[in-house]
Amino acid sequence: MKALALRNGVIVDAEIANHRALIYADGVFETLRSASNYRVPMWPWHMQRLQRSARRLHIDLDEALLQNQLDGALRAYPAERALIKILLARKPSTRASYTQGERAADILIFLREFEPRELSGGRKLRSVSKALSTKTDTLGLKTVSRLDYVFASLEQRFEQDEEALFVDLDSHVVETMHHNLFYLQGKKLITPKLKLCGVQGTMRAAILEHFGPQLGFECVQHDFEKELLYKADAVFLCNAIDGLVSATELDGRALKNNKLVKKLGERISREFL
Repeated sequence: MKALALRNGVIVDAEIANHRALIYADGVFETLRSASNYRVPMWPWHMQRLQRSARRLHIDLDEALLQNQLDGALRAYPAERALIKILLARKPSTRASYTQGERAADILIFLREFEPRELSGGRKLRSVSKALSTKTDTLGLKTVSRLDYVFASLEQRFEQDEEALFVDLDSHVVETMHHNLFYLQGKKLITPKLKLCGVQGTMRAAILEHFGPQLGFECVQHDFEKELLYKADAVFLCNAIDGLVSATELDGRALKNNKLVKKLGERISREFL
């Protein structure tokens, strides 16, 4: 007899109810955007992280198959500029939570029309009271388990122009709810080292490897506490959807801005967004 699954009382595909990413958080995801002519400008960095994630989770990722599926999805979607989510998980096992040596990949791709957010005024940072837990096994990966971030949003209310700022158990800055963070000191771009937890974002990687060096910045990763941000020449956030966003305040105190950050943001927008 076939399995039966209901979502809010409505019958749905029973296979989704047995999806390992949904039941066991056995998967990772990427959020990206397409540009004109069905281009995905940040795709090389997203693919690199998917490859790294697949190796860590012992999932066999067929890169050519994923590329074909993404190309087909983009051609089938009516809007040229789309917000895309790619979910990479392990195919269901015969023994529930046990992997039983299963390495086959299960790929889900979702698309919706991309609607840019109004970010010209920057974002205010507000500290979260609870530190992120240490996750050395999944360090840097964008796993489907995001409960630390969910709990933070339950404990504190954040306005539309605010971003939650997270620290680790050593009180070092990690990231915000949706972005990686950099600060500017002279011609140095400094970002958290992420040695205990956090997501190694694709735009973060692009700035460290590509944009920063091209514009003559020295890019550095090290540990620092949030109080150092008040002394920085500028603080900004970044991800593959928004590009670069200025941070204007931290816990109600103003942060500096700098024309070099504006120059970096304009370069990113021209090339990738």
